[in-house]
Amino acid sequence: MGGRLSSMLSTNNDWYVYKRLKKNDDYSPEPEQVWRNISKETALNRFKHEIMAYSLKKYGYENTKSIYLYINSKRVMRVENINNQIVIESRKYLQEYIESQEELAPSRYPLQSEEFYKSYCKNYARIDVYKIAYILNDPPQEKISSYEEAEEETEE
Repeated sequence: MGGRLSSMLSTNNDWYVYKRLKKNDDYSPEPEQVWRNISKETALNRFKHEIMAYSLKKYGYENTKSIYLYINSKRVMRVENINNQIVIESRKYLQEYIESQEELAPSRYPLQSEEFYKSYCKNYARIDVYKIAYILNDPPQEKISSYEEAEEETEE
């Protein structure tokens, strides 16, 4: 991860947002966002905005597999779109994230919550103690074929 050295040298409450690319599963070489010496509450509020933007494919998140929130060099949250669900995982900050309010970082605009909740259910689903998911309101409809139809296609 490219910006790792700067996060290792940090002595403050510096927060970093990294993304992982779909095409090669690599981390982006530099963090998407760097927030220096801010509170955990502010970082979680801002990360809520980043999650919504990632979900809506804004700010260059179109080809992003997942995004991560780090404090200094420690990963504290992971977010990924799995089967049309935005899955948010954190061992330590999940409840505080749930209670957070979307907030803009200095280079971000506008708020995404209204558009996000048009696409995703307002209520999250708890997957386990460390994970929640927001589910797409109208997932893409894929034709589900029967076993016989699948057999016929393979015989052709």
